Amino acid sequence: MGSFELNFQRLYEIDITPNETTPTWARLGAGLTGADPSNNESIDQTPYLDGDGYASTDVIGAQYTVAFSGHRVVGDPAQDFIASVEHELGDSRKTTYRTYDKFGNKKQGACTIANVDFGGGDAQAKVDIGFEIHFNGKPELTPKAAAAALTAAVAAGSATGTTKFTATPASTGNTLGYKLRASTIGIVYGDSYPENIIPYTSGADIVASSGQYLCMYELSAYGRVVKFLEQQLTAGDIKKES
Repeated sequence: MGSFELNFQRLYEIDITPNETTPTWARLGAGLTGADPSNNESIDQTPYLDGDGYASTDVIGAQYTVAFSGHRVVGDPAQDFIASVEHELGDSRKTTYRTYDKFGNKKQGACTIANVDFGGGDAQAKVDIGFEIHFNGKPELTPKAAAAALTAAVAAGSATGTTKFTATPASTGNTLGYKLRASTIGIVYGDSYPENIIPYTSGADIVASSGQYLCMYELSAYGRVVKFLEQQLTAGDIKKES
């Protein structure tokens, strides 16, 4: 049996500076409890004379949308941007949206922010919000690709029976992590959501043994894979007893 993909393992982002040359991606996540995608397909069901009285179906159009719902978080960049266009029309509602699934596949496209509702609810409750992302045209699909190689140096640790690696994250906010395995992990994909990662500080001791595979990660602020390196440990990578 395969494993379930969980909704929190998906990443949703929106460009909050659509009028600038370089996009500013902000996560749609804080305060949001649900995301409901729909392809909104236009279907033609025409019965033809050679169908023996039965119709056939053709999908003749579609528009991909995502409906978000949740609670207002003042100060969250993505929510603040959407709140700022609640009463705007036309091009002021247009920007770019992208999403990654657990495995690193990306869906991106120009979009319009529609049906913005930032208010309402009971007196003793958080403020309810809702809005929709409407793609303008067909989404651009980018298949997952192997993560870039992490530059890291593996060496014996400072305590008996330990190893370590040294690496420097490429961007502020990125972190390091690792896992030890009995066998190779295979291909690790960029922007995927890895599981069971142990947070790591460069140069810290890791209890390990020769023959294990040390999987080293650079992760984004959202826990997605930025870079990856795997190395099978040898006796020289483990601190020997003095």
